[in-house]
Amino acid sequence: MSAILVLIGIALLMASGLPALLEGRRQKAEGRKAPLHQDLGQSGALLLSAFRFLPSAFCLLPLIAGSITGLAGCVIGLVSAPAQITLPWLVPGGAMHLRVDALSAFFAAPVLRWS
Repeated sequence: MSAILVLIGIALLMASGLPALLEGRRQKAEGRKAPLHQDLGQSGALLLSAFRFLPSAFCLLPLIAGSITGLAGCVIGLVSAPAQITLPWLVPGGAMHLRVDALSAFFAAPVLRWS
């Protein structure tokens, strides 16, 4: 269960950066130079939502939900037995393994923390 929560949290955190990515591509297609806030990643997405076209909830909800979900997986990983997910991969004979044990949860928690 903890590995699934950590994987979902990572996916949500990746989705929180999409507004900044999409805005940068739109500006490039229009021939404009990307503004300074575009280089700031998720903070740039928040600035973009505050001053431009996107509602702030679109940027904040995946960020907060991803942090909470990932941290919940880390807490479960710290206090329970190790959990593992094995997903098929397109590489012949390969598979993707995600394992959350106490040590990996200890080091993943600061990364997944929203600050």
